Amino acid sequence: MVVLNDAAKQIIEAQRGLHPQYVFPCNGKAVGQMLNSAWKNARKRAANKYERITGSPANKGFKNLRVHDLKHTFGYRLRAAGVYEEDRKDLMGHKSDKSVTTHYSAPTLERMIELANKVLETDPQQRNSLTIIRKKAA
Repeated sequence: MVVLNDAAKQIIEAQRGLHPQYVFPCNGKAVGQMLNSAWKNARKRAANKYERITGSPANKGFKNLRVHDLKHTFGYRLRAAGVYEEDRKDLMGHKSDKSVTTHYSAPTLERMIELANKVLETDPQQRNSLTIIRKKAA
């Protein structure tokens, strides 16, 4: 299960019904993996659009963005929004060394959605930017 905040949910809802079976099909077929030609082409289109809008070149990190980088960004923004570590682990699907007590006090889905929405409450300027966590060595 993936917990979506309201912004992500709106994107999913906008896709609903565009294809009879898949949310984000590629040429009418299921996407088998994320680092494929469709993702790479989308990165190029996004970088080109960024350059057209801003008039300045997109940095290498933006042009080479990986899906996993988005997960890191979400984690950092959850932390910036004051979401506790245990809840961040649950939201991001990380395994943790939970105590037996913690096991019996699993978060409710409503609480997880509320916490995921906290990233929308942070600095609006930050919401429109990407945070690149790891940079490949040249």
